[in-house]
Amino acid sequence: ARLSRRRPRRAAPGLARPAGAMAADESLVLKVMRLRRPALEPPRLGPPPMEVSGGFESVEMPKLLLPMALVQSLVGEPFNGYLHLSNQGSGPVSNVTLRVEIKIDAESNSTCVLFNNASSPTSIAPGDFFDATVDYALAVAGTYVLGCFVSYVPYGASEPVTFRRSYRFPAMQPFAVVHRAVQLGAEMLLECTVENVTKSDIYLASWKLDCVEGYQASIVDALTTEGGEGSGGCAPSRSRMHRLRPQGGQTLVFRVFPTDTSGDAVSRTRALERVGALSLGWHTPDGSSGCAEAHQIRLRPAPIGAALDLRVASCPSKVRVEEPFEFEVEVVNRAARAAEPSLVFDTRLMGGVRVHGATSRAIGRIEPNASARLSVDLLVSSPGLHGLTGIWLFDTVSNARTEFGTLCEVVAF
Repeated sequence: ARLSRRRPRRAAPGLARPAGAMAADESLVLKVMRLRRPALEPPRLGPPPMEVSGGFESVEMPKLLLPMALVQSLVGEPFNGYLHLSNQGSGPVSNVTLRVEIKIDAESNSTCVLFNNASSPTSIAPGDFFDATVDYALAVAGTYVLGCFVSYVPYGASEPVTFRRSYRFPAMQPFAVVHRAVQLGAEMLLECTVENVTKSDIYLASWKLDCVEGYQASIVDALTTEGGEGSGGCAPSRSRMHRLRPQGGQTLVFRVFPTDTSGDAVSRTRALERVGALSLGWHTPDGSSGCAEAHQIRLRPAPIGAALDLRVASCPSKVRVEEPFEFEVEVVNRAARAAEPSLVFDTRLMGGVRVHGATSRAIGRIEPNASARLSVDLLVSSPGLHGLTGIWLFDTVSNARTEFGTLCEVVAF
């Protein structure tokens, strides 16, 4: 946290006195305000820009500082607090100390001291004040508690007087992220749907996928979905910002690929449990901005094999909308007895994928430890990344039903 402290000075005329901030026997009044610095540019993902000389590029000072009540904040937004301690008594006070802490409510181990002048206490004359600013990065969602502890010795007294003020404010994630992936050899296509979960409009200013060691990612496309506006792209420039209305969404498609293709790269990709972390830069219409970095992209573990197993023998990775394509599956009988399975398509769970003809196809008799293949014609009704779900096997011999998750995914253009 960055701290700054100012020397005691005479208070500006007309400074509002907070109600209930001073008891009858207290000379000092504490006022806490939020400083919000409207940013003119969207947040950058990565290190600050460098000058030719090697130093950091100078940052323009904000032209407007708005004292605000401690209201709801967004994850990734810096909290800038202004604390004003004024002497409204008739005599000077001495040995004044101020300690400011912040923590997430109900998490005692998250306490962080933002300011503490106990090693250099000060004195405040009547009508003068002491102030300080504190900074803290709101990195995770939760309810934050800002605690302010004041101690001083009143005029003519020998014992110190202490009091405490606490302020609570929530910090919420600006986006909810839903993702799904399809493996294409050693590579992977990853679709992330970003939804605005705030109650007002917000701009998705930039995005970056930091992959686990051994993998890299590049943006394929940014497809605007319902409630969003924009033209796609990965550069955090103002012309590329996407405006998302409340509950509006934006779809980002990434290509994830290994940096080392030697050995069995296909198996390494299939065994991935975590792809990486998605960072999302945001910008609000009133000028505040930040970067939410807490979106972990994890993959579901592979389903455990059953008596009947279903594999995708062939399926194109890219198809055209409303054009049929061939989908071939292989059914493996791992049981000790023969099976007579049927492939069943549950159209309620298949989303934008449709099947030509009957929704139940008999595969025929499969002996133990044998397999059989079946081809069907499918089509996709809308563009985007679609998972082949809602497909299961029914064995007419044992009356057993075997369900599967997403078998594979196709991108429709």
